[in-house]
Amino acid sequence: MKLKYAILIPMPEVMIPQILFEQWMNVQEWISSNNISAKIFPYVGTYHIEARNHLWTNGQTMFDPYKFANEVEWFVNIDADQRFRHDQLIRLLEYDNPFVSGWYLRRAHDPVNTIGYKSYPGYEIIPEEEMYKKTDPFYADWIPGGFFKVHTDIVKQLEYPFWKHDIKYIDELQTSTFLSEDLSLCNMIEKTTKIKPLVLPDLKVGHVKWITI
Repeated sequence: MKLKYAILIPMPEVMIPQILFEQWMNVQEWISSNNISAKIFPYVGTYHIEARNHLWTNGQTMFDPYKFANEVEWFVNIDADQRFRHDQLIRLLEYDNPFVSGWYLRRAHDPVNTIGYKSYPGYEIIPEEEMYKKTDPFYADWIPGGFFKVHTDIVKQLEYPFWKHDIKYIDELQTSTFLSEDLSLCNMIEKTTKIKPLVLPDLKVGHVKWITI
């Protein structure tokens, strides 16, 4: 039987922070006690892209990178430093959309949002004060990779590697820019499937750096 949720935790060079270990114990207890069709897959990689590609293929990067997507219905990406309540996880899992995300701030000393739009000739981040005012779900051009789910029917249409850094040349500025793996993934999904990520503004989760924000 196909697994419904693969909960994927990329950990680039670091493990789950100690203050978040209990939340994952509670998730595992919920899965086991309620016979939920879900499994947690953690992986410590040398960097984020390597860890994320490893998780989306279950380690089959050199053989059949789509095999895991054929065995699972949903990939649920949650970074190791995300702090969330159980009801927030449930909302993400149960929300009926093939590519849906919560949101969070980047860091405490620079509390900028991580959701954005294409803005000629480049990209623009939605100000955090505007995000706090939003109430209805909305489509964005890119999301961060730390708290979202995507249906594997989308993944199976993508070119491997799924996570990578694209280089974008901007004619107006006569220069190239380095795109994050999160933005590159969103661009590839939209180009391939015409699907943009749906953002749930009420689903604001914590981001543990030196402090949770």
